[in-house]
Amino acid sequence: MSSSFRALTGIVCALLSASVHAQDIPSLQDIVSGLKKRHESLENLHVKAVWNDYVNGQLAATEDQEIHVDSLGRIRVNYTVKQPGAVVRRIEECYDGEVTVFFKQDPSRDRMGASQTIPPSAEIFRSAVLNPGLFPAGQGPSKHRNPFTFLSETVISQLQYAAVNDAPSVEISPVDAQPGQWKLTYKSPHDESGDQVCEVIIDEHKGWVIQLHDIKSAKDGRRLVSKYTDFVRHGEIWLPGSGGWKPGDSDASSQNQSMEWKFEVTEIALDSPDFDEAVFKTTLPPGTYVTDNRHNVSYWAGSGTTIGDETTQLAQAAIAEREARLRELSYTPTSLRPKSGERGSWLFWMNLFFFAAAAVAIWRSRKRT
Repeated sequence: MSSSFRALTGIVCALLSASVHAQDIPSLQDIVSGLKKRHESLENLHVKAVWNDYVNGQLAATEDQEIHVDSLGRIRVNYTVKQPGAVVRRIEECYDGEVTVFFKQDPSRDRMGASQTIPPSAEIFRSAVLNPGLFPAGQGPSKHRNPFTFLSETVISQLQYAAVNDAPSVEISPVDAQPGQWKLTYKSPHDESGDQVCEVIIDEHKGWVIQLHDIKSAKDGRRLVSKYTDFVRHGEIWLPGSGGWKPGDSDASSQNQSMEWKFEVTEIALDSPDFDEAVFKTTLPPGTYVTDNRHNVSYWAGSGTTIGDETTQLAQAAIAEREARLRELSYTPTSLRPKSGERGSWLFWMNLFFFAAAAVAIWRSRKRT
């Protein structure tokens, strides 16, 4: 077989392959629908992960994280933050469908919030803030990094915007030698300058998972930011195993610090029948100072105070105590109060004194002149 024939055969095969790929390429609406279905069909999620943050290649912080989510929108995020040379801080955030709780425990501060030695010689600082409804609005604890939604939330938002506005600028093409993988290229809708281009890799065969989200310069193609996730098969589904966020190609003119973070999933379960809904009940340890924004009052939690009826009772008691103190501050003994007749007489003589004093002052000033 001549080399020219082999070359011609290769060209024909490539054209046929390209034609098949072109016919099989999903539409933008199909991709958005597949991405959303993966999240909207979620019944519950439990994930444990370790996040490491780096500055200029040096470990700056480690966060051990545990997340619980259900289809009702309830979410709990527990995590500890470890920094080199610093104490371990424990933080819990939970939205139970009615109240958002933010709890913090800091061993470097005593019960009243003052700095103390480590190991602590007194009871450590514990505080909780209760807000009605989902707080911050529209986000709540979901604002935290979550391996399951790490890339998808931003990409889905961008592609939804493009689909609604019928943006023809979204280019969809197959990834070479990777059946079921698609590369989407589009201008970032959040970049008003138009200098940024997004490149996204989606794997349809793994259940519409997003593996890569790069942001590049439209001018020179230089990568500015790269976000990525590696997926692991769990039975019939693919779930995140590791991933991260890293800066792109170095810019010689930039003097900014290089920041990067990575995560590793240690445990994950999706739609488990053993999911325990009791995780959305928050119990505050004794000695927790509570700022209750539902009632605009503060109080100390007792022994094992559960968010609900117990905190409502504590808030009502604190309100009653505050009102009693206000009444004490505004109270005047009856013996010191002027009688109705005496009050008018007292005001008459007081006014008369001031008028007399003013008249004397005016007479003296005129006499000097």
